[in-house]
Amino acid sequence: MRLIKLFSRPLLQVFAAASLFAVIGQTNTLYANSASMSQPNYNYFSGGISEYSNGQRGINVYGQFEIQNQFFVLGKYEQVTRRLATSERSSQTIAETGIGRYFRVLDGTTADVSVTGGRLSFSQNVFNTGTNFYTLNTGISHREGAWELRGGYRYVDFSGENSYHGFVGSVFYYVAPQMQLGVQFNDVYGRSSYTFGARFVF
Repeated sequence: MRLIKLFSRPLLQVFAAASLFAVIGQTNTLYANSASMSQPNYNYFSGGISEYSNGQRGINVYGQFEIQNQFFVLGKYEQVTRRLATSERSSQTIAETGIGRYFRVLDGTTADVSVTGGRLSFSQNVFNTGTNFYTLNTGISHREGAWELRGGYRYVDFSGENSYHGFVGSVFYYVAPQMQLGVQFNDVYGRSSYTFGARFVF
């Protein structure tokens, strides 16, 4: 029921309409170009809306940029809210940045590892009182035609607090040569979440 309410929001209705337009308008171009893009991509900017198992909801932006020798830099910013009462909400802001490297395993398959540092603040301002953390991330990505899949592991250690770890995964589909739509699953932080979003590949 919560998921149905999430998709009834005007923002997501616009997002869905734009996505449908992209699918219809770019189908022929997609299949003409997808064969030449056989490897998972490490250059993209994405945005998404998350639904958490504990009733929280989040909006996030994420980016990766390959620098050289299969190294890449990455960054993420997310705001998470939870309605406590009719006019009250709790807020969290999460920001992190780091560096990683990927390795070609097979044709269409890569493995990657990255480390990040970040900050969690229990407000809408990441610079307010909060907790610093660092992460270790590993994963395997595979490109099959217009589909790109990834499964991995994430370890998060908060300064002076508990550490968390768990499984992460994603499935994305190229609706156009430079645009993907998909879903990500995250089972870290003692709560699971699904993120529905779009990637713009460059």
